[in-house]
Amino acid sequence: MTKSKKIIGLIGRIGLMGRIELIRPIGLIGLIGLIGLISPVRFLANAQTAPQFLISWKSNNYVPADYSGKILPIRGSKIEMGFDLIDKGKIINLSNSEISWYANGELIARANGLKTANITAGNRSDLAVRISISDYQGAELEKTFIIPITNPEAVLDIHAPTKITNNQFGLGLSNHRFEVHPFFFNIADPLNELSLSWKINNNQIKEATD
Repeated sequence: MTKSKKIIGLIGRIGLMGRIELIRPIGLIGLIGLIGLISPVRFLANAQTAPQFLISWKSNNYVPADYSGKILPIRGSKIEMGFDLIDKGKIINLSNSEISWYANGELIARANGLKTANITAGNRSDLAVRISISDYQGAELEKTFIIPITNPEAVLDIHAPTKITNNQFGLGLSNHRFEVHPFFFNIADPLNELSLSWKINNNQIKEATD
């Protein structure tokens, strides 16, 4: 029988070596794509031209291979951050400048020329990161940016028959195929690192086939 793919997103609960339970349909989920930020910095001394920070960050938690958006961190995710300072259209050499990194007000790293830093996401809903350059042409430069912290999610694909009855909900489950796609978990291989269990109408399904 020819089948067409109907995608319905559901939020599920997946735990490491835990289970997934389908909660409720929410439609196609929108996943936020956040790229690097470039914006004017706070120039703490009188100046005619404000330099700019070119900021980037990435989190290496899991998403499906065909996902092209920004990978958002969850609690416990490792985040790599970096920046360049742009002044009058040129990238500035900061090797002799003391650079400090703060996360939610706490110092996490400080050194001359320190243009990269790493952090592990905590329990807050977002991460406020501040970069401070103590002495650039006699002035202090600061830039604050926000890294959103999200929750792991599961998207459910329901593959239904092309020809359906007037009452689609009357079709037997044997006419449908279900696939789950995890997003943002702190794993590398979902097949080996996640344990799934399925329930339909509160009845456990002991085995699943491809």
